[in-house]
Amino acid sequence: MSDAFIVLATCARWPELSASDARLAEALRARGRHVEAAPWNGPFTPFAAASAVVIRATWDYHEAPDAYLAWLARLDPARTFNPPSLIRWNLSKTHVLDLGARGARVPRSLEVVAEPAAIAAALDRLGLREAVVKPLFGASGVGLERVTRGGEAAALARAQAFKPDGRVLVQELLPGINEPGLGLDLVDRAAEHFAEAILARLAR
Repeated sequence: MSDAFIVLATCARWPELSASDARLAEALRARGRHVEAAPWNGPFTPFAAASAVVIRATWDYHEAPDAYLAWLARLDPARTFNPPSLIRWNLSKTHVLDLGARGARVPRSLEVVAEPAAIAAALDRLGLREAVVKPLFGASGVGLERVTRGGEAAALARAQAFKPDGRVLVQELLPGINEPGLGLDLVDRAAEHFAEAILARLAR
């Protein structure tokens, strides 16, 4: 499908491609494909017309989760990377509890009502002195706060000031969480592999 029209989904707040997504677009264009970016919370026309929709940078989804779920429901699963069903499952931070129940090694976590006493009880149950409090729907660290025993009310107040939520995830704070991320050479290799995976799926 040399005429494949591929849309990389972004968002209205950040509509342009990120550096890593630009590398993916370059890899696809080098293979003769037409690629453009379109925000999920903009017109649906690009997604309806696309040979493939790649969900990459829809970072403001947590500001309107119901609208985002409605957008996912309009996508054709056969032409969407990753499958909408997988993205729906992954939207809430509680997916980590599901992973743990299936035997995956995950940070100790509990979902609780957004109240200081509930967070304190969660720290006790998890055997933690320090943890992080996360909104169930969030991205880019918005509403995420470190909490220590005795400081539950203050941590929750800071978190709720940025991201009000009726329930939160209390999660173990892992060592090395602030270490640098992937190098650009690894990003480049990942973009090449992802481009090949997309085109292989389109060729089926």
